[in-house]
Amino acid sequence: VEAKGRELGLGFDWWQQQAGTVILGYGAGGRYVATVGGVGMSIPRQVGKTYFILAMIVILCILFPGLQVIWTAHHLRTSTKTFTTLRGICRRKKVAPLIKPNGIRSANGEQQVEFVNGSMIMFGARAQGFGRGFDEIDIEVFDEAQILDSKALDDMVAATNQARHEHGALLLYMGTPPRKSDPSSEFRLRRSEAWSGEAKDAIWIEIGADPESDPNDPAQFPLMNPSFPLRTPLESLLRLRKNLKDPDSWNREGRGIWDPEVTGGALSHARWLTLADPH
Repeated sequence: VEAKGRELGLGFDWWQQQAGTVILGYGAGGRYVATVGGVGMSIPRQVGKTYFILAMIVILCILFPGLQVIWTAHHLRTSTKTFTTLRGICRRKKVAPLIKPNGIRSANGEQQVEFVNGSMIMFGARAQGFGRGFDEIDIEVFDEAQILDSKALDDMVAATNQARHEHGALLLYMGTPPRKSDPSSEFRLRRSEAWSGEAKDAIWIEIGADPESDPNDPAQFPLMNPSFPLRTPLESLLRLRKNLKDPDSWNREGRGIWDPEVTGGALSHARWLTLADPH
């Protein structure tokens, strides 16, 4: 993917190279190691996660003819904004000839890009029911995964049951730490299973500042944003801080810090074992 990206003028920064190596890793059988459990990514704002995943998927569509991709966000405006970024990538000089004539289409709140080799990326908003009824989908991206309930997931995951991709289907969940009011049970569950060691055949990537650090400590900027200062200059982070006036919002969306987990009811088996008295 990196080699093809260089050929097309789509580069990746060091953290994107590392994350991509993990996400696209596959085992001796040639199947993605996360083809069963999927890939969760908790990454703050302004790090470059959208470009990273978009560029990676565009390159995969070029490398694997017929690859079928669905990209959903909770809000239509988010989906449309991301599609605009994709359209810019597809109009680059070395990418454009690989896009089917009139292959970039937008209508009725649903957008798509079709490649000459039959690959396709389809966009839509979950809030408008996009994603139901598809089949033979190879990659699904759940943007704004902090706003993803089990019903929406149930409607869409089945679409990958007949995936044709040689390395298996791949589910990508990307978002920022959720607010208490967000319907985020699916995103929280993936994080909880990863941190407890219970996750099987899954990947969890979390970028964030030290939860115990001072919210205004600039020494945390490289930890919470690996694109700083190369892609994201200091003034961009300061602007984000000024606009996210609520300290909790700054910690979640700017610094990537999750709220402490509050549990009521039964402990998980893994947590129970950690509390055992050796005597």
